[in-house]
Amino acid sequence: MADYPTSSLPVGLILNHSALINAKGGSNNAAGLILNHSAILGGIAPDVDSSAPAVVVVSPAPGTPIYRMTEVVVNVTDNSGTFRVIEFQVQLGGDVAGDRFVIHDGLVFLPAFRTSYRIPIANGFQYTLRRIGGWPSPPKFYARAIDQSGNENA
Repeated sequence: MADYPTSSLPVGLILNHSALINAKGGSNNAAGLILNHSAILGGIAPDVDSSAPAVVVVSPAPGTPIYRMTEVVVNVTDNSGTFRVIEFQVQLGGDVAGDRFVIHDGLVFLPAFRTSYRIPIANGFQYTLRRIGGWPSPPKFYARAIDQSGNENA
């Protein structure tokens, strides 16, 4: 096997103990051996997901009034396409501090919202949010999405 300095190991090179020692100039003393792990792995470092999921309202367009029977469509996506949690809540009564109601708890739509549905899209899901009997007052929605790496939407 050829001797290579650890900084120029060819990708995919399989090393044995003696080759590792020889890679540092032929010394048989492994005590001072320093390994460049990225070179041993072929220069491939594991991906680190630091991107938070995106929650985007598809319809109605921003600034458009939400009427009693308006469906609200929301896309939740992440570069990984996998999630720990996706939750939706609604506050009825516009900007007045009112109670929040859970629409989707991460697993199912709650009874008042059972006509809502979710479909898979690229890297996530599209939610169509509906309330049985319609929205009794202007709704304000809250979404929480956490991907598998623990990144959370803002």
